[in-house]
Amino acid sequence: MPRSFVPARLPDLAPIQARREQMMRMIANLDHERDQYGAKIARAAKTLQDRDNRLEEIDETKAKITEAEALNIINASSSVDLDQLKEALSALQEQVSASERDCAAANRAIDIIREKVDEIESKKATIKLRLKSATRDWLIARRLHRYDAIRYHFHQLYDEMAALLAIENHSGFDHNDTPMGLRFIESFRSAVRFDSPIRPTWFNVVTSKEFPGFAEACQQLASEMAGDSL
Repeated sequence: MPRSFVPARLPDLAPIQARREQMMRMIANLDHERDQYGAKIARAAKTLQDRDNRLEEIDETKAKITEAEALNIINASSSVDLDQLKEALSALQEQVSASERDCAAANRAIDIIREKVDEIESKKATIKLRLKSATRDWLIARRLHRYDAIRYHFHQLYDEMAALLAIENHSGFDHNDTPMGLRFIESFRSAVRFDSPIRPTWFNVVTSKEFPGFAEACQQLASEMAGDSL
């Protein structure tokens, strides 16, 4: 059983993370492009809204003219200026007529932009799936690194566990007191599968004498006890 820690062969996280970051940048760029198209749609929609506002004003002006004509029939001395209303109506109608070409272009622009936005969303959905896969790969790889870190920390318990086993196997130890060292190892040996990546080799130990460093720990304990008795 090796005393030195042997790191596992671990996947390189850098290229996986680089792929994730690249895809996140691609998504951010697509979002930016979509937002720009959104601003263009807003400008085109304003052209259409302006035309619709003029049409509402035309309807209102026509209603005023009808009302004024009715009043004139009832009262010849009506002060309503029909000529002014008709001039306003004519001006509004000219504005609407002049805007038709711009409105047609705006409608077509909106259709084209929406098609492009749909394409962006489709690309984004594809990249998101790839990002999800890359994220899963990164998490799996990162978990392997964490496994090895845990295994390393378990490995670092070698010396302390060997010292504990030496104490509990000393002839002067009160053997009515429950020995915790082997029980600790036994508990982990039962709890952690043999093929688990976090299982250190010393989990396989059954007796104290098998434990790596046990003999040295016994010698160290004897030296400490000899020093204490001086």
